[in-house]
Amino acid sequence: MVLAVMVMFCFVLMFYILIKTIREKSISKRARKLFITSICVAIVMLIADGLSIMTKSEVIKITIGMHYFVEIVYFIFASITCYFVFLLMDCLGDRPLVKKLKTRLLLTIPLYIYGIIVITSIWSGLIFSINENNLYIRGPLNFLQFLFCYSYLIAAFGVSIYKYIKSKEDPNRGLYFASILFCLMPTLGGFFQFTISIVSNVEVPLISAGLALSTIIIFIELIQDQVSLDSLTGLFSRKAFYNYLYAINRSNLTNLYIYILDIDKFKNINDTYGHLEGDNALEKFADALRTFTRSKKGVAARIGGDEFAIAVELPSTTPEEYLSLLLEDLNKVNDGSLKYEVKASVGYSLFEEKDTVIEAMNKADKKMYINKWSKQV
Repeated sequence: MVLAVMVMFCFVLMFYILIKTIREKSISKRARKLFITSICVAIVMLIADGLSIMTKSEVIKITIGMHYFVEIVYFIFASITCYFVFLLMDCLGDRPLVKKLKTRLLLTIPLYIYGIIVITSIWSGLIFSINENNLYIRGPLNFLQFLFCYSYLIAAFGVSIYKYIKSKEDPNRGLYFASILFCLMPTLGGFFQFTISIVSNVEVPLISAGLALSTIIIFIELIQDQVSLDSLTGLFSRKAFYNYLYAINRSNLTNLYIYILDIDKFKNINDTYGHLEGDNALEKFADALRTFTRSKKGVAARIGGDEFAIAVELPSTTPEEYLSLLLEDLNKVNDGSLKYEVKASVGYSLFEEKDTVIEAMNKADKKMYINKWSKQV
């Protein structure tokens, strides 16, 4: 009865998160799609895991054929769940590692191999078998579950740690930490579930419990992350940028500069080509800004309609050199794909220890407007 209650609790919890995710429109489209898919396959795995455990514990009785079916569904959907967890962890934040569809398809090959081995276990007994007394028996290759399934979770865990380490200047670093927990909790749950079943021959749904709890954690972080992002460009919002500056102001960083960028004659683009084309210009400009800060360091944000900002520590590069490299990269937006040129006026200032965040922003903003005014004279 306790096992049944645990399984039901995990099922209700994950089903609730699934409904909330479907209704939540603020999460980015790809992350939302992968999260929903991950939860759906995990729910199927959870149901099969629960039926399997209750059958082994003789809480319920099913036919031998149905027992085979339940075990096959559990093994296969466990591997599929781990695969989608890997894809989800990879797409979170702003640093996807697996970008090509071809690569994602190649990564599914182990799923097909494992699925064939599981299904043919009905005759071979390599992964498992069910005897005439309807008792589950582990096969000689039962360990392949860890090899095929948990390799995806371990890869997802590695990706999450890599992103966390690389995101020291990211105000939404908590999302990467949550993704580490998302991978770690079901992995540890599966390890202990397998170990307990071997040592004491008792089945406890620890994988399902770990997955349910980690799903809540990642859902909360996804919502918080989207609040910190600009919905159009995917750069950090004004709020996230200011929060980052408040945190930096309390640290011992030196040579921290703030750059304010304002697109020149942006109103003309909207008036001439329409607001949809204006949004397109903003997205292209933001993409160039994102690419630049990835390679040259810095935190980029959209702080207004056509106004952007960068915060960067320059211990060895002069602010003038950084500005020159910035303008050179931003000019790549004008590659002929647009009917107009996208240029920007830029101002920068040193974030001094005596400055408040507002004062530092205002200093850079004033220099930006001086630069913009000089172009119009």
